[in-house]
Amino acid sequence: MSDIQHTYLTAPCAEKIFTVLGIEFGADACKTAIIVRTSFGLKSAGASFQRHLTDCMRMLGYKSCVTDADLWFKTFVRPDDGFKYCAYILLYVDDFLCIHHNAESALYKIDKYFSMKKGSLKDTDISGI
Repeated sequence: MSDIQHTYLTAPCAEKIFTVLGIEFGADACKTAIIVRTSFGLKSAGASFQRHLTDCMRMLGYKSCVTDADLWFKTFVRPDDGFKYCAYILLYVDDFLCIHHNAESALYKIDKYFSMKKGSLKDTDISGI
């Protein structure tokens, strides 16, 4: 289980957004800038992040489940006994739940695309279920 840090800031903008820089930009004040990453306040932020997340999961070789687009799977072979199985990663906004023989390594591969919050990578506590 893990959480993405700065969720929307990882995704490229879906549209071109321009702004005029303020005085806090010093010599660049009053210049026009293009915003290249989504921001929480943009209406398209959620869709841009979802598109970016989908691209990254596909790049890592996962496929989206037909019945639930937030459930991703990939076939693996367990190295110790050669057992073939499907690993699953369930995504909910910025949370990852991984079912894998080595879930930590799978989440670290995703961490190369989306920085995980410090201390969020942990085993899932199912004692209250």
